[in-house]
Amino acid sequence: MAIEEPAFEILEKAGNIEIRQYRPVIVAEAFVDGDMGSASNSGFRLIADYIFGNNLSMRGSGGQPSEKIAMTAPVSVEPAARWEQIAMTAPVNVQPQGDVVAGMMHGNRWCVRFTMPTEYSMATLPRPRNPAVTVREVASKRYAVLVFSGFSGEERVQKKTDE
Repeated sequence: MAIEEPAFEILEKAGNIEIRQYRPVIVAEAFVDGDMGSASNSGFRLIADYIFGNNLSMRGSGGQPSEKIAMTAPVSVEPAARWEQIAMTAPVNVQPQGDVVAGMMHGNRWCVRFTMPTEYSMATLPRPRNPAVTVREVASKRYAVLVFSGFSGEERVQKKTDE
């Protein structure tokens, strides 16, 4: 079973770099404090709790009080101070806070974000029961993407950001 990823169009490609235009998406996100690794873990758990059923279903008047939501990719982790992202392929995209040269690992407040499956609209998406998790629409956006595979730990993300 394939994991759904946000729809995009490749506008340009040079080696392992792509310029992508992403379509609008709905995301569930949480803001967490700590270094990139600990914030990624705690934010992931908060949003996973939401998609695994800690929510209020919006489908039907007599339906289930909660609803499981399918996992999608990528999971986004970025410093909370800025909203311009350096996107990567699944599973994680990360963007440095402040000057890119200063380094990925110096952030202390992060936004962890899951893209919601396209079957949902804002009207049908279950509402989070935990106030630390919010849902919102993200407009279509263009990203420069450095394509690579494997685990995206802090050091590897910094290396790829420097690239």
